[in-house]
Amino acid sequence: MIQKILIISLLILNLYSDDKIDYNTSLHQSWESIKNTAKNIDTDKLIKDSSDYVDSINTKENRDKALIIYESSKKKLSELTSNISCSFNKFNVKKAQQVTYEVRVKTKKGITGSGTAIALSSTGKLVTAYHNIDSYKSILVIDSESNEYNATVGHISIKNDLAYLYIDTKNKPFVSIVKDTKLGDDLYLLSYDNLLLKGIVSKNNINDIILNVEAKKGTSGGGVFNDKNELVAILLRKDYLDKTSYAVKPNTFKNITQNFVYKKELLNFDSNNYDNAYCYDENDLKIWAKYAKSKDPKVQEYHALFLGLCKKVEDRDLTTEEARFIFESTRTRLFGTK
Repeated sequence: MIQKILIISLLILNLYSDDKIDYNTSLHQSWESIKNTAKNIDTDKLIKDSSDYVDSINTKENRDKALIIYESSKKKLSELTSNISCSFNKFNVKKAQQVTYEVRVKTKKGITGSGTAIALSSTGKLVTAYHNIDSYKSILVIDSESNEYNATVGHISIKNDLAYLYIDTKNKPFVSIVKDTKLGDDLYLLSYDNLLLKGIVSKNNINDIILNVEAKKGTSGGGVFNDKNELVAILLRKDYLDKTSYAVKPNTFKNITQNFVYKKELLNFDSNNYDNAYCYDENDLKIWAKYAKSKDPKVQEYHALFLGLCKKVEDRDLTTEEARFIFESTRTRLFGTK
């Protein structure tokens, strides 16, 4: 029994020395994990192998046999260490908060909304959802310690709904990226306002994943983390009907190559045109009537945008040109360039 306890103790010390355990895990939780794992350990066999190895070395005979026993024991110890280590992986909320930023968008009339962004470097490179910033003229980014930064928009990908932001900062925490995940993996979603959701990968595609949890407002652009706090995907939208969420994997970052031109083009709309006759076009209304009860959330979003933009032009909050630009850029984001 003493030998068994010694082996388990050595394994625990080995795990701690390799920094494989989250030190925030309580002693009780750690011990329960060890006991559960230890139930399946054939310690008698492990002890016998170790004894045989020691005996063979002491007699200085059968060196080949000793080497075989040593390699066998080493492999078992490695597998055992790995199994116990896995039981200690735990998502660290504080680490996720440190790499999560609020993207606060403004117009000349004030704040209009917020989304989430993730730090990809220590020098202020962030990634967020393109739809968080596509129709706004200034962007303020706020970190987990309430520090504020004016953001510059970098390249974008309308089709993938992604955008890079840049802030003037140094030595900031940033996320590690893992390029794949597996069906059934536990994942965590964190928004800028510290709404934490946990789900699993219910569908795993080459460039995106579906999670069996419904993201909330403001989570768009936020990180999807595994239990090692690695970035698995960027959350983009939720499916109202299926109560699921859609996120794109980091390999889509390579498509963030388009120049961001919205600010320049929108400011060049020097117009007093508030004609919203297009909102009452009979042919268009027939098409909208056909798709008004579509089960496709993209179609519903597009229709809602159409109705909202018509009202904004009518209230003279947007010019006709501005509304059309927003409408077309959203169409591209939802349905692509074709």
